[in-house]
Amino acid sequence: MAFLCIQDSEKLLYSQNALYFVVFMRKTKLIVDHELGASIIGLVSTLKDYKLAWNINQVFKIDLVMQPILEIEFVNSSDLAIINYLYSTEFQEFRLIKNKSNDVNSGYLIPELVNFDFFIMINGDVETMPTEPVLDRLHAIKGIEYFQLIDVTKLKSKDNFIF
Repeated sequence: MAFLCIQDSEKLLYSQNALYFVVFMRKTKLIVDHELGASIIGLVSTLKDYKLAWNINQVFKIDLVMQPILEIEFVNSSDLAIINYLYSTEFQEFRLIKNKSNDVNSGYLIPELVNFDFFIMINGDVETMPTEPVLDRLHAIKGIEYFQLIDVTKLKSKDNFIF
């Protein structure tokens, strides 16, 4: 038997009476670094999710509506069931997301930010609802102890925000 190199990825194999093509596949990784076009605000609050959503509705004059529970399955760890509320217009989405899973003994949506109980994610046209007035209005909500604008580019698990 002898090998004859035709191309980098193919080799021709000679046998007694037959001619075989053996294709050696190269492993290729697809690395997607996709930019999250959203502003994320982390919240620390003692309120239940429905009470916090109601307070946000009152302050912002919007209508956050509870969505079906997000079931997220990870390959190497446990599954998460995340509670979230959504208000959407033609040009943007305003979403309240609970960080801790609803399941018993489960983890967090963003494990490196376990100190935050909730996240507010603002997608879409930022000019119609810039982040600064949102931060100013959050001061008016009783039950929010602390909030911070999150730099998503520094998070390892930023892909967990993609719904």
